[in-house]
Amino acid sequence: MIKEQAVVIARDTESEGRISVRVDRKSSCETCQVKSACGQKLLNEGRQGKCIEFELDNLKGANVGDEVTIAIPEDSFLQAAFVMYVLPLITMIAAAVLGEKYFLLSDGGVFLVSSLGFALGLLMVRKFADSKRSQADFQPQVIAVSSSRKLPENNL
Repeated sequence: MIKEQAVVIARDTESEGRISVRVDRKSSCETCQVKSACGQKLLNEGRQGKCIEFELDNLKGANVGDEVTIAIPEDSFLQAAFVMYVLPLITMIAAAVLGEKYFLLSDGGVFLVSSLGFALGLLMVRKFADSKRSQADFQPQVIAVSSSRKLPENNL
């Protein structure tokens, strides 16, 4: 299981069915020894502080302000990552090879065909995502709830 910490920011008041959570984006640059000499750190600085928010089923009874641990199975994550990153490249390369070898296209034609192959790969990724959207293995689940972050009370 791939786990991540999140904070509950909203809860469905009518039932305990759904909660909205916020996950802070983290960069691996903070633990890197060569971060001062790396251009990747500069690129990541522009994205610091941005959060990802989404809804989950509230199977553990979490309340607003609770810190929750969410998880997704590793095999589902790896399958989705493979389809997302590798499939468009495979279709692009296959289209370029077919265009050059079998249709004897010029460089511009190969570029155009490979671009169409990449677009086809992106459409296949969209279809994959739509087909897996409702499957439980491809949805993050709340696996643990930590105590709520309490604000100090004013004793006036």
